[in-house]
Amino acid sequence: AILLLVFAFRLFPKKHIVRTAATTAITLTILEGLIGAALVKFQLVTNNDTGFRAGVMGFHVVSTFFLLGSIAVVAIASHGVDRIRVRG
Repeated sequence: AILLLVFAFRLFPKKHIVRTAATTAITLTILEGLIGAALVKFQLVTNNDTGFRAGVMGFHVVSTFFLLGSIAVVAIASHGVDRIRVRG
């Protein structure tokens, strides 16, 4: 994620979507680390079946998909594709 951010800022101009998406990716990577730390710190692991664990795990899954989406935006936008076409 750090290299993604470094190359996004080296190769693309200011206000380019690649820079924004790479910044989002690094932010979400840090967030994912904090969520993982919270899971361990509050013992929200395998044998914990509380509602709090369910809420944290739900937030974890959603943030993971946002992270995946931001990385996909970097990949698509860095190849000069301005829009995504769905066929079939």
